[in-house]
Amino acid sequence: MKGRNVLLFVFVLLLNLHIVPFASAQSSPSTSEHIIVFGGPNWEFVVQNKLTELKAALIKDIGPQLLRKYAFLTIINVSSVEFNKNLRVHVTVLQALLSKGPSSHLLHLWPPDEANSMITQGEFSNTLALHPGPERATVISVQIPTFGTKMKAYEDVLRSLYFLGGCTFFAMAFGLFVLFVWMCCHCCRRSDEGEDDEDEDELYHFDQNKSKYRK
Repeated sequence: MKGRNVLLFVFVLLLNLHIVPFASAQSSPSTSEHIIVFGGPNWEFVVQNKLTELKAALIKDIGPQLLRKYAFLTIINVSSVEFNKNLRVHVTVLQALLSKGPSSHLLHLWPPDEANSMITQGEFSNTLALHPGPERATVISVQIPTFGTKMKAYEDVLRSLYFLGGCTFFAMAFGLFVLFVWMCCHCCRRSDEGEDDEDEDELYHFDQNKSKYRK
């Protein structure tokens, strides 16, 4: 019985040691950044003349996807708005626990990828309504900036591998060409040497026959 009690005590102690760091990690605020790209030719007019309304519409569209009023404090900030063929919006999201009670460790702060997935599910009806017609505006993508950086690094590595593969292929092709030329030259040289040997043999036999006739 004492052994069981000791094992049970150790198990409970380890469980508490696991929960405490998790709870402290959950209690710290979580910040994520997101890039939202909208398609449409007339966003420049909105950026120049209705920037405040545009930011308010973006927060209004993103809010329902992220707000959890009774558990978390969620702050959505539109950091920057740019127009270059498409509308590019940089959004920062801050999440923090409202309560640090005994059950706070059960609450889940969304990491950047989950928050990005929740934003993607939005319709952005208020934002798209600001785009003047007749062309229709659309949501092109919602991404995490670090994801774009990783994709660029992956593309650079892939491009380097393609270049290395191409160089290896041409080097092998050049080596095979040199080997083929060498083999052709070697075969031709051997055939010439064989013909010379035959001519020498014929000349040798001719000289022998000639010497016999002289005798």
